[in-house]
Amino acid sequence: VPLNARPGNYYLQVEGNANGVLGGTGFVNKALVNYESKFLTILIQTNKLVYNLMQSIKIRVILLNTQMKPYVDPIDIYLL
Repeated sequence: VPLNARPGNYYLQVEGNANGVLGGTGFVNKALVNYESKFLTILIQTNKLVYNLMQSIKIRVILLNTQMKPYVDPIDIYLL
């Protein structure tokens, strides 16, 4: 998130490309997200940079509060 980003609603768009497919697009998904500054830092790590269709995606999510300490309350994570 850019340092000068203001709180509000934004769109997050994720695109997956498929090699050998006309146009190359495997999927496109767009979601509305609400950004609130200085609440949490969310770090998302995947096990690969590029995925092919039908591959499993392994992720690690780390949540830090404004004091850079682990956020310990339960959360729901949705991958669409």
